[in-house]
Amino acid sequence: MLTFLLLITDEQKSELVEKLYIEYHEDMIRLAKYKLRKAKMHNVSYNAEDAVQSALLKITQYIDTFDFEAHRSETKPYILAIVSNEVNKIVSEYVYWEDLDDHIDLIDKEQFFEELHIRDRYDQVIDVMKNMSDIYGITLLLYFCEERSPKEIAEIMDVPEKTVYTRIARGRALLLSKLKEEGIK
Repeated sequence: MLTFLLLITDEQKSELVEKLYIEYHEDMIRLAKYKLRKAKMHNVSYNAEDAVQSALLKITQYIDTFDFEAHRSETKPYILAIVSNEVNKIVSEYVYWEDLDDHIDLIDKEQFFEELHIRDRYDQVIDVMKNMSDIYGITLLLYFCEERSPKEIAEIMDVPEKTVYTRIARGRALLLSKLKEEGIK
């Protein structure tokens, strides 16, 4: 963490990230380790730290828009969703490359490049979701990437279940519009 904070040149940002780190680090690590164990990953502690570090980097990018006055029940799901996405990236990359290594002799060059193209498009869609407003972006990430039910999302975000359904429908339309704008098919 010390090395990470030294990389942040703005002292105010550094203090804010340190505050988040102190407040949520244990929860972030706990969630990362749980998800990594569930995915049967090796080096759980190392990968959990890596996921948390990546999440803190993401948070640092948007620290100016972060609402430090928000109640913990609003802030914690947001932060944990970011950690969860970083864990998902680690797991998917590991599984993808592990599968590729196991079957490298069976995959021809054309099929290999098609797999890479699909993976690249997936990452682009996820990036668009992450750049959407929190109301829609987090809801869609929880729904599509985490495969959470609307009821679970409602509990995490502390909103009525009907609100989650509305956010999914509106978020999906907004996502399709943004993908079209960026030329992602």
